[in-house]
Amino acid sequence: MQEGRVWEAAMTAAHHKLDNICVILDGNKVQQNGPVAEAEIKNEEPIAAKWRDFGWQVREVDGHNLQGLIGALDEFDTIKGKGGSFMVGQAKWHGKALNKEELAKALAELGKGGCGMMNQMKATRDAFGEALVELGKNRKIVVLSGDLEDSTRAEYF
Repeated sequence: MQEGRVWEAAMTAAHHKLDNICVILDGNKVQQNGPVAEAEIKNEEPIAAKWRDFGWQVREVDGHNLQGLIGALDEFDTIKGKGGSFMVGQAKWHGKALNKEELAKALAELGKGGCGMMNQMKATRDAFGEALVELGKNRKIVVLSGDLEDSTRAEYF
């Protein structure tokens, strides 16, 4: 979160009153090179207040409490299964993972059938970065990254 581009993107989204963005921030207070509160790494607190100051709705939940996370996300107006025509509005997809064929169908409907994360076994960080490159072909996609130690390969984007 110490990168200026993250804060600039957060301010820009609020300025333009974008209402279709959800940011999930893992505030575990540790990054690859150490605790963020130590003198050599910027302390980002009070992080929730900063996001509120930029005009965002903020929900603070215990990241280890899955029901709390789901409850926070449920506060927003969403359509269950959107993006996969066979899943829209169907309760049976709540908490159920797609099998390989269903995933392929959903990705094809989303226009992301070749994103690379589905059929290749590789380090998650590499697959994530490569998928960002593929998604980045859509000019509507914006990636915000606070990755300071090359842990997500967001720089591929």
